[in-house]
Amino acid sequence: MQSTNHLEAMFRELDQVWLTANRKAQVEKVRAASQGTKSYVGGEYGLKLGFQTLLGQLNDYLPSQMRFPRLNLPKDASSQSNEADAKTIVDALIYENDRLIQSQGLKDYADLERLVAGSGSKTVRDTYEILKSENVEFKMNRPSRGRFWIEHTGFQNQHVTGSSGGFKGKMGRNAAEATYLNTEYEAYAKAHDDLKPKYGMLEFKDLSKFSDASAYGDDAYTFKKESVAGRVTFTLGDSLNAMSGMGRMMFLTGKTEAATKWDHVFTPWERRAQIAPFVVAGERLGQVSADHNIPLARAHQKTEYVELQFWGPLNLDHVETFTFTGSPPNGTFLKA
Repeated sequence: MQSTNHLEAMFRELDQVWLTANRKAQVEKVRAASQGTKSYVGGEYGLKLGFQTLLGQLNDYLPSQMRFPRLNLPKDASSQSNEADAKTIVDALIYENDRLIQSQGLKDYADLERLVAGSGSKTVRDTYEILKSENVEFKMNRPSRGRFWIEHTGFQNQHVTGSSGGFKGKMGRNAAEATYLNTEYEAYAKAHDDLKPKYGMLEFKDLSKFSDASAYGDDAYTFKKESVAGRVTFTLGDSLNAMSGMGRMMFLTGKTEAATKWDHVFTPWERRAQIAPFVVAGERLGQVSADHNIPLARAHQKTEYVELQFWGPLNLDHVETFTFTGSPPNGTFLKA
């Protein structure tokens, strides 16, 4: 068990990620000037790189005297930094999770995992084994009309696109995400948009009815767990719906609320045993634990899917499979 002082240090580290966001951006600009790199806003680098590629292809068909000059496009300085910061955030949430599950009468996560693995419920034990072996998929659905943008800019969140299959509102989204990080709105709102989460869901390979993401788009992507698991978190149910179910609605006015229960915060994928008591017969999440001997209670009663949050950069290099149900892909998307 970590000491109180060590936990406090980890929480301060989490806040520091956000508090230094503006200063870090300035440092990146200075570093970029000396190293041939530049900090871009979300999606800007990918679009410019795509344009540069298309321009090069056009030049191949033109006489030398008619060719367009090649763009000077410095590399993106923020991508690597955002990925490292994403891992720091998720690591800090592990200690936040330790603190909050103690409020359930558990010593720590190891105590909980022991109870789940030895549960008297076969459903809980089987689900735990599926989760432990990661016989699951990290899934995201997007509209097929967005393939061009995904190819060139990667997967972007509402902070960049201004659109969403669910709640729309940048202030509310920032406040909700800051609440789930148990940090301050002002600091979080200033962080780089590409650092903030992109939303997907967990799919059990052997439980095909567990989730249905078709409402979010007719293209389905699954991601390589070994590439992204260290910066993935989850909530039981849609995170914004859960907030309404818990009566935590201050995010609508740009305000945050302190976390007092384990599912008041994003839970790192490393702590996935906490999902097992609530999976009911391969359908949806149960309202209460399937094993009453596991003292883990949910703070809301929404019975939906397990939502995943992908922190930091996410692009086609991270994709494992792609499935379309509408128009087939064509052109350069097939080569991406």
